[in-house]
Amino acid sequence: MNLNVLQTLVNLARQKSTAAATALAKEINALQEAREKAHLLTSYLDDYRVKLQRQMLVGLKVSELVNSQNFMQQIELAITQQEKSILHSENQVHEAKLYWQECERKSVTFEALIKRSQAKAALIEARLDQKNTDEFAARKFATARLL
Repeated sequence: MNLNVLQTLVNLARQKSTAAATALAKEINALQEAREKAHLLTSYLDDYRVKLQRQMLVGLKVSELVNSQNFMQQIELAITQQEKSILHSENQVHEAKLYWQECERKSVTFEALIKRSQAKAALIEARLDQKNTDEFAARKFATARLL
């Protein structure tokens, strides 16, 4: 394969790998944000429960208790949704990582092909140089014998 074609393939593979790495970084950031949101919701729910328990010690109307319980159910639902979002983000990170690894493998493969091609060309050139040297030495020897 032509060295220029291989170099073009390497460049394209590197571009794809860079784009895949950028996409992976975005997915990792999205996952981190989803985890932070889940942590905030959980912390808020815990704080709200503590606050509700304090209010219950000093006295709380039944309607306020029902409202608080409904509110906590809504927070729990939001936490459940956020956990689903985390799972989705984890899957996205996994897929993006696999794609990035595939792009990296292709880039490394093309680079290896270039190195092999260069090594083959160097070997051919070395053999040609050796042949030329041998022919020159043979001619010089033949000329020296004739004199």
